[in-house]
Parts: sequence; structure tokens; C-alpha cells
Amino acid sequence: VGFLALLAGPHGLAGTPPGDGSLEADLLPACLIGLSWEQTPGYALVVEKASQTLSVYEWKDGFTRKHRFPCSTGEVSGKKERVGDRKTPEGGYFFTRAFDKRDLGPIYGNRAFVTDYPNFLDKKQRRDGHDIWLHGTNKPLKPRDSNGCVVMENRDIDLVAQYIQLNRTPIIIKEDVHMVPKAVCLAQYKDLTQFLSDWKQAFTSGDKAAFMARYETPGPATEALWRTWDEIRPAWKEAQLAV
Repeated sequence: VGFLALLAGPHGLAGTPPGDGSLEADLLPACLIGLSWEQTPGYALVVEKASQTLSVYEWKDGFTRKHRFPCSTGEVSGKKERVGDRKTPEGGYFFTRAFDKRDLGPIYGNRAFVTDYPNFLDKKQRRDGHDIWLHGTNKPLKPRDSNGCVVMENRDIDLVAQYIQLNRTPIIIKEDVHMVPKAVCLAQYKDLTQFLSDWKQAFTSGDKAAFMARYETPGPATEALWRTWDEIRPAWKEAQLAV
């Protein structure tokens, strides 16, 4: 799954007068690039902490915003760093588990989805914590009122639930979501998919020069990856031919 972006400020989209749907429809999040999905449509969730909103984007050869809801994030601003800091993490995550009302305490409302925070990048940056959820609430929703989770009104999370597939649907959380024209998103998506295709071709065919050319500064880790694959390439080719 890749990612591309959209900036929605507290009073509407950046550079877009509130309520101007024609201009808004031509903008997409730069934090979203695309979705690798066998069957379309696919969906991605984007949370903007600055505006306390959660948007659902539909992927069909490009992104379109389908819904936008109010939400509440951590009462302390900034990226989550440690257990108990009452901050909401920022980054791209996936949902690993889902709970219905019957399995939850009243604080979580009608349903909850568990994210995979801290992910690989968080751990590399030594961020810790756990139990960052997207969940409902039985209380009136107030901005920046959670312990770090993303909270929605029950009726809204009940609607959003239909767009979530565990371990497939991404949720991207940012302080400010930067908006760019749809044409820019599409160009970036095409460039990225072409780059990945060329990288894979060089990697699997044994063209080391083309493989190394895909890195700005190849280093020991790049060499180690190449040596590892070089050893298993003959067996991999045989397996491909046998399929």
C-alpha cells in the first residue's frame, strides 16, 4: 500500500474557501499515493489532527474523498513518543483487530479497531506505547480529548466500519494534511509504480548495475541485500518456471 496527501485546515481545505466543493474536488492528499488492491474499490482513512477530522478516500484508479467526519485525538499535541504521554501518533498504520460493543467497556462506544502502532518506523525512532485505537464514544465528542486514540461518534464509526479490512486498510495520521491537485497525485503514482517495476526487474534478473542505479547512495546494506538475493536467485527462477 502506498500513500499520497490532502490538507484540510480548521476552516476548510487549504487555499479553498469553505464549502467550495468544485475546488475541493480537484485536490487530494499528498500523503496518499495509491493502493495495491486486487479488487476495487479500496479505501484509506486520513486523520488530520489540526482540523480534528477523519476522511474516507475511495481508490478506483485514483482517489476520491467519500466521507469526512469530526474526530478527537490526543489531548497533548505532537507525535506520540512514549507510554502515557497522551499524544496521538503520526504516520501510516493498519488495523490488526476489531471489537464490537459487546466486547468493550463503555468508554469505547459501539466498536473499536486496533492499529499496529508502534510500527517498524516508530520502533526505529525508539517510540513506544501501545493500544492506539480508532473507536467510538458514549460521551459528547470534544476536540483533542483522548488519551492518544482517534475517537469518533458512534454513528460515524458504524458507517466507517464498512470500509475497513483488517491488515489491508491504511489509516494515515498527520498534524496537517497537505493538499495537491489530482494531476500531481496521478503523476507521482505513475512515477513510483514505474520505479518499483524497474527495481524489481533489475533485482530479479540479476542486473546489478541497474539495481544499484536505483539508489542515490548505495551502501553496505544495499550490497548485503544484493548478495543475499544473488544466492537464492537460481532456486527462485526454477520455482517460477515450475509454476
